[in-house]
Amino acid sequence: MPTIVNYRDVILQSHSPRVLSDNTLSIAEKPALILQYATILSQQTSMDAQATAYGLTALQATYDASIATLTAHLATLTNPVAWNNLTNTTNLPLTGTYLRSLISATVVAEANIATAISNSTLSSLSTIASSNILTPSGRNEVNIDMYAILQGQASLDSQAAQMGVSHTAYDAAISTLSTYLATLGYPSGAAWTSATGNIAIVGSTFIADFQAVYAAQQLLINATTGAVAALPVGLGNMINNSGPVPGDMTGYVTGFNTTGLTPILAPSVDPNRPTGQGGITVTSSGTPASGTYHLLQPNAGVNMPVVVGQLYELSSYIAAFNCTSNVYLNWLNSAGTIIGSAGGTQLVSNGSSTTTGILGNWQRSYLLATAPVGTASAAIYVETVYTGAATPKTCASMLYFAQAVTGQTALSAWVDGNTANWSSNVIGAPAVTASIVSAQTQANLGVTNASTANTQLASIASLNVLAMQDKPVVVQDFQAILNDQVGIAAQATAVGVSSTAYYTAINALNAYLGSLSPAWNDATQNTTIVGTTFDANFAAVYTQRQIVLNATAAAVAALPAGLGNMINNSGPVPGDFTGYVLDNNTTGLTPIIAASPDPYRPTGQGGVYVEFAGTPAAATYTLLHPNAAINIPVAALQTYEFSVYLGAYRTSAYVLIQWLNSSGAIISGAQGNTLTDVTSSGPLSGWARSFVIAQAPSGAVTANIGVLSLYTGEANPYTFCSMWYFAAAKVGQTLPSAWSDGNTANWATNVIGAAAINASILAAQNQIAAIGSTNVLSMGEKTSVIVDWNSIVNTQAGIDAQAAAVGVSHVAYDAAVSALSTYLGAMSPAWNDTTQNTTIVGATFIANWQAVYVAEQALLNAIGSATANAGGGNLLMNSDFGNGVNGYNAYNNGATPIATITAQSAGGAITPGTYVQVICNGAGSTSFGTWFASSLFGGFFANTSYVISFYAVSNGSVMGAPMNLGWNHSPATATWLLNPPLNGNWQRYAVLVNFGANTVDTGMFLTSTNMPAIGNVIDFSNLMVQVGSVPTAWQPCPVSAMNPITSTNSGSMVGAAAVTTTHLIPNAATYPLSAFTAAGTGSLTAATTVQTLTYTSTGAVTNIQFSLGLIQGAGVATYPTISITRNGTTIYSWETQTSTAGEWSFSAGIADTPLAGSVTYNLVLTPVSSSFPEQAFNRLLLAIEFRR
Repeated sequence: MPTIVNYRDVILQSHSPRVLSDNTLSIAEKPALILQYATILSQQTSMDAQATAYGLTALQATYDASIATLTAHLATLTNPVAWNNLTNTTNLPLTGTYLRSLISATVVAEANIATAISNSTLSSLSTIASSNILTPSGRNEVNIDMYAILQGQASLDSQAAQMGVSHTAYDAAISTLSTYLATLGYPSGAAWTSATGNIAIVGSTFIADFQAVYAAQQLLINATTGAVAALPVGLGNMINNSGPVPGDMTGYVTGFNTTGLTPILAPSVDPNRPTGQGGITVTSSGTPASGTYHLLQPNAGVNMPVVVGQLYELSSYIAAFNCTSNVYLNWLNSAGTIIGSAGGTQLVSNGSSTTTGILGNWQRSYLLATAPVGTASAAIYVETVYTGAATPKTCASMLYFAQAVTGQTALSAWVDGNTANWSSNVIGAPAVTASIVSAQTQANLGVTNASTANTQLASIASLNVLAMQDKPVVVQDFQAILNDQVGIAAQATAVGVSSTAYYTAINALNAYLGSLSPAWNDATQNTTIVGTTFDANFAAVYTQRQIVLNATAAAVAALPAGLGNMINNSGPVPGDFTGYVLDNNTTGLTPIIAASPDPYRPTGQGGVYVEFAGTPAAATYTLLHPNAAINIPVAALQTYEFSVYLGAYRTSAYVLIQWLNSSGAIISGAQGNTLTDVTSSGPLSGWARSFVIAQAPSGAVTANIGVLSLYTGEANPYTFCSMWYFAAAKVGQTLPSAWSDGNTANWATNVIGAAAINASILAAQNQIAAIGSTNVLSMGEKTSVIVDWNSIVNTQAGIDAQAAAVGVSHVAYDAAVSALSTYLGAMSPAWNDTTQNTTIVGATFIANWQAVYVAEQALLNAIGSATANAGGGNLLMNSDFGNGVNGYNAYNNGATPIATITAQSAGGAITPGTYVQVICNGAGSTSFGTWFASSLFGGFFANTSYVISFYAVSNGSVMGAPMNLGWNHSPATATWLLNPPLNGNWQRYAVLVNFGANTVDTGMFLTSTNMPAIGNVIDFSNLMVQVGSVPTAWQPCPVSAMNPITSTNSGSMVGAAAVTTTHLIPNAATYPLSAFTAAGTGSLTAATTVQTLTYTSTGAVTNIQFSLGLIQGAGVATYPTISITRNGTTIYSWETQTSTAGEWSFSAGIADTPLAGSVTYNLVLTPVSSSFPEQAFNRLLLAIEFRR
């Protein structure tokens, strides 16, 4: 008989309720509940189908009824907003306990039905298999079971793929089962479909294959559920430079423009931007016709990949002057054709350029829309519609485009985006950083732990007696509160979250417990209590604790990846030098510190300067600090970068880092390049930058940073400072990063990457050391040890998951936890038996605990480093060989080709399973493999680290040795990160390279190191080239996915000037059409078409350029009109002037979007009247249709 499966505990754990036992549903709790409810609904169809197939009527009725009851109750939660509205807290009329009970009832019903389905299936199949004969009725049973499996497969695969969870093992198990059944004639063989006769089977194989499917199915359900629960709301803003940075309009471009005028794009300046933010202003200097419009597009006009059926939100803060404006998006299919659109709330012109100032004065245009079937990407815009008023302008700021939560009806708070977000086309790829996962996991765990503790304490309080046997539980709960207090408060303070109410609740609980008599922790006698007061004091602590955890998690989630710039007001904001202070002034003179005026600050930025009105003596100096001179917490052995743009007038200046230990003593320092008499001003290109990249030494806990001005004895020296930047650097980084602004939360944080040993670990280590010093683990000490052990167990899974997500091994950490568990388990009396003492060897006891804490901290540091240095997206086109071998060639180290390369359609390492196979067909090669040119992804950049990774499998004599990476021109450095010996299984290989200043590489060779024999094979799958130093999970190159290389010549690339044919498939290329006539028209007295252009349009945007020469002989000013018509309709008209007799010229350009089909554009000249005739010559009409 097979093992009977019980999924109840597994499912209960996956769906653990996260709503606090109070009277409100907070904003922080809502996302988890929304996702939890969506997951419950997504599984109902599959569960019902299987339950119906097995006749589990009663269980199915209970299951469906529990979901209906939960759904009905959620529908009543509308005060003051709906339960899934993220703008406000929702009151719970029947308390959170009732809501949790409904969720629990649903989960229990689901668990019961899942267990019954699995057990019914396996029991039935086991009976069939026991006889080693498959009868007609047995075949009927298998048909039912296979139908349920195959029906559920597509749904489970879709859910898993959407959450970034691999379903390979599940699909493989179904494939293995299907293959096995096919050998028996399933599903349509004559023997199988016959109503008579038996089929002989191997019963153990039969049942094992079915069991493998059900086991893999449950693992996939659990992993998908976990991934859903771990997702942050919206996955973040996918717009790069979405603020934008003040003075920086990088990425913003003009889209469609039907005005006939040229719009002017410029960074918004005060007061036409929200206070402290940047913006983009679009201005038309003339008077655009009413109804014409202009589109402003972010992300350099790149359309953003989206997921069909996903809800998205788009918004922007907008000020519209003499026009109207709103956000707008187009849904596009894989061919780039618009298949739908959505417009946001329209903001009506306020009529004049009034001050906008603080964000409260701004309006927000927004939309919530679901990507329709067939959508591959979205084009997003800020649309300005003109009203016929003069000199209109639109100011847009704080743009936001992100995935929304199912059921979301209100907008998310704006947070900035980054390049990684908008370039990713994988749902899970806008990566949830390790710090976010850690903070959110801790917040979620806090709900569960608080709920468990509240349940225990409520039971104790219900009797109005704190009994002797209950006191150990209370002692343990209170000790856990105290143990967590310092760490939680420190994390909260680090990201600017107040923990005052949390501390107040703990102090109140402590005072209450201290007032009880007999003492609350005296386990020799009972204590009379007022149960409601007892319960309320503990509940207040857990409520405030959860509020702090949720707020901390939200604050951490809002931090930029890698924590970014840790300097507050780092620009600084123009006119504001808050946080900048001077010390170490050895001049004896009084300096002046002030905001930098123009032109002594980079254009569009602020600055701060130090001036002396007198003459400081040579070799005296001052040190200017940001962040109010507060030292910045750092992680020992982490590399950091510090830079400032400087102007040094009659002085020298450079950036300086001083590393300090925990006592505040300076360990060592690092200084940047010195700038002397550098007169920086105006645009950023005219400024010099002092920078240093240095590693924090062992023992460093903080850094003191500043700009040191070293005076040369000249009179009236100045040092101008702008755009300060201090951040964790990437491994191997040699040049400073592009400047981006910081914020208070960043520099106050003492967690860099995953970082420094927090207060809770230190407290636990000190506590363990004190216990171990006596060689006795006493009854009184055991409660603390239990708390410490539970803390380790509760955090292990989360830390392991963070490590796995960034490719860091957690083997040593898990081994240390396992060793501690084994050590504790061997104690007698038991280590957790609080009724008696246990003799220990103190040194061994301490060593086992310390090993865990050391391994934990090492793993957290490694996670932090990996997160900061993880590679970016895949640069390599056709990296999954979905388009055959295009771009790739066979390679063998010999003069005669003896290897061939072919594309294979299935069986690769990662879905979709395509790969290439290189076969050795002859002797004479010392190695063989594949090669490709770096031109396949645009080539390598100088002084940039790249990770090249791939999967490989082999046979024959090439097995047993690692791979080799060869080059035509070798990189400056090449370090293998993953290079196992080749064998018969798919394995991943990865190498870190940097070409230094030499980027002339023309190709790389991935080859065996063992000599091949005829018939030897190496298969390559899922190649990846990415910027960074840590390989991440394979993903396709967006260029390859959206615009793949195609060729009928296997492995060929199109050379320069190699295409001479015009026989391209429709709409495959953009090319101009034109008509030109040099001759004059003769005298014209009425509207006349002077040039015509006809072609077949695809409906794409078309740029129309036109020009002509004019001759008039009237000798006075005339005002002829130049027009463009499309199929007889005027789409452009302009009255020009010819002021005297002679020749005049006119030229202009417009953008137009005609309907698909035949289109005729006419250039029309209309004299002002028949009394003032005109002649036209050199008549040009040019149309460029943007088909690609």
